[in-house]
Amino acid sequence: MTDNSDSNDSAQDLLSEILDSLRLSGSVFFRSQMTAPWGIDLPSAHEPRFHLVLAGNAWLHSANMAEPLLLEAGTAVLLRDGEAHWIADHPETPKVSSADASEAYTNGRPLFQGPRTDCHMLCGLFRFDREIRHPLFETLPTLGVIRNVRGGGLEWVRRTGAFMDDEMVHARPGIAVMMDRVCELFLIQLLRHLLETDGPAAGFVAALDDPHISRVLKEIHGAPAYPWGLDNLAAVAGLSRSAFATRFNKLVGMPPKTYLTTWRMQKARSLLRNPYKLLGQIAQEVGYSSDVALIRALQRHFGKSPKTMRSELAQAAKY
Repeated sequence: MTDNSDSNDSAQDLLSEILDSLRLSGSVFFRSQMTAPWGIDLPSAHEPRFHLVLAGNAWLHSANMAEPLLLEAGTAVLLRDGEAHWIADHPETPKVSSADASEAYTNGRPLFQGPRTDCHMLCGLFRFDREIRHPLFETLPTLGVIRNVRGGGLEWVRRTGAFMDDEMVHARPGIAVMMDRVCELFLIQLLRHLLETDGPAAGFVAALDDPHISRVLKEIHGAPAYPWGLDNLAAVAGLSRSAFATRFNKLVGMPPKTYLTTWRMQKARSLLRNPYKLLGQIAQEVGYSSDVALIRALQRHFGKSPKTMRSELAQAAKY
């Protein structure tokens, strides 16, 4: 990993911009202090899910895992694809559905309560614009685990978890907005950890940390309308055409031209949220010669017209 602070700052700026364009939000859907034996089945959510064990321990398993995983106090885990899984005090403990557990809690009959706390944990999920498939999420590990955060110098995980827990307990005015923002910060912190870890970064995270490719990404993000080509992008990277193309494809997971188009489309979709922004203006901002050219590009990329997308985005903004 590079020690260049300017490179790291650029990576953080790019990370913030990407997450903003994805319309990231989050929430905690389950908070409990449980007494063994306990076990809960969680259905597929098709969204990234996270668990944070504040005290005690828990086991977790999904069909994608070879064997159950022990989550000790101070462990954070991210399930990128939100697949169905269970959490329990022990792998052999019978599980109830999360719906039954939630209904019991709502009706004042919280399950798994006893004289002692064997596990204190938070479970949540992250939402983002599902129409956008940025390689940042595509190249994250399907299961991300940060262990022993209390003793590993990752005090931010404990502090963030304690803050979320306090908000859930006291339910002060504005809790929904507060939890949304804190969950966003939690995911950003998890992604930052991938950038700052001493081990080798993977996928798009490695691209953000690469001094050559991160410079190119910064230029593409900063000036999507510029007529970028392989020659001038390679010059920005300080590499030959072939070396740049190979390095970019390996780290980002797609050729430079494909990523440029992907980012232009992502930027255009974000601009479509503004109902007063004319298509001609959006086309100019993202590098298309006319509104007709932009319409064709959006139709190819998303399979929808700008009018349909604007209507869907406006509807989604109401909820």
